[in-house]
Amino acid sequence: MVALDLSRSMDAGDLEPSGLARAKLKLMSLLERRDAGQTGLVVFSAHAFTVTPLTDDTGTVAALVSSLSSDLCRVGEAFPRRVSAGQLS
Repeated sequence: MVALDLSRSMDAGDLEPSGLARAKLKLMSLLERRDAGQTGLVVFSAHAFTVTPLTDDTGTVAALVSSLSSDLCRVGEAFPRRVSAGQLS
């Protein structure tokens, strides 16, 4: 299970690319190298939300990772509805 911080601090300009971009690149690299086992993804800021439960389908996890942004958790409780409606981008 991977927990990814989507707080505004991940967008800070002190690093290039941003902390969020770096974390997403690392997570994509991890998913590409994964050949066995399940992976799940939880994102958090003020609240935590499950993006994917544990799954063998790393392609789906990777597709969702690419569309994550710090704006998603800022909307609070609307996040689960946006995920289920496919409105992550």
